[in-house]
Amino acid sequence: MVYSILPFVYSFEPLAIADRYSKVTLGLVLAGGLPPVRGALLFFPQILGGMVAAALVSCMYPGPATFQTKLTGGTSIAQGYGFAQAAYL
Repeated sequence: MVYSILPFVYSFEPLAIADRYSKVTLGLVLAGGLPPVRGALLFFPQILGGMVAAALVSCMYPGPATFQTKLTGGTSIAQGYGFAQAAYL
């Protein structure tokens, strides 16, 4: 089963990743992996979608943020940043 899906995933991989992340879309256009017109057609709706999502969150939670993010004792800023980056992998 996995071997039949693998070629399909790899054949659509640039588009499947580029349709979600604007920085990946820009990188693929600059590297020549996507044509510039297709990159523009993907890039601008992604930015617009991010702005709409931010507006919706702002409407759902009006006013200033009432929370603070703090590191526990003995954790450096570099360690906290590394943990945050590892959480997105």
